[in-house]
Amino acid sequence: MSVWAPRVSNPAEFSLSQVWVISGSFAADLNTIEAGWQVRQLLLLLLLLLLLLLLLLLFLFLFEKILLLFLLFSGN
Repeated sequence: MSVWAPRVSNPAEFSLSQVWVISGSFAADLNTIEAGWQVRQLLLLLLLLLLLLLLLLLFLFLFEKILLLFLLFSGN
């Protein structure tokens, strides 16, 4: 399985490499091992947007706390 720099040209496409090993019978004692790697550009963009949103919320939360401390210690 090669996962060296998989590329997709369209955000709706994805690249998948997978190995699946099966042992036993489907009726009684089935054992499976599955390993893979997937690259999907759209998912990466959504994760980056989510990370930016979380950072913005953290900034706003900290800014509010700093502003409250400033007002508390400035006497206003």
